[in-house]
Amino acid sequence: KYSDPMHVGRPHHVHVMSKLFPPSEYFEKHPEWWAWNKVNNKHMAKGHNCFTNEAFCDAFTEKLLAFIEEDVKFAEEEGIEFPFMYSLSPDDLSAAAFCQCEKCEAIIEKSGYSGYLMDFGNRILKRINEK
Repeated sequence: KYSDPMHVGRPHHVHVMSKLFPPSEYFEKHPEWWAWNKVNNKHMAKGHNCFTNEAFCDAFTEKLLAFIEEDVKFAEEEGIEFPFMYSLSPDDLSAAAFCQCEKCEAIIEKSGYSGYLMDFGNRILKRINEK
């Protein structure tokens, strides 16, 4: 039931964004959840997500909480170990596919891409802790 034999929570142990939010299902309704591209002057379904978009952060948190709740129930029913981690990693795309909106670029300039992703992860963890 878990995403791999190491007891990593679902949906997968790496590159989870398109598994949680496939552009084919979500982009048309929520293009603002995807990376802004300055050259094309629009959000791009083939880019990363906009990790500073609060509505996307909320939606991501809700999906992750649902996986955690299902995994807790499954582990208790099966008498097995609860997953020891959940992945928040973006898909395997180049840095050029990151969002270029003002908020995202400000964090990337200040903290680099790792800091940008850690900022997103910390906001997710804060929301989970609040629930």
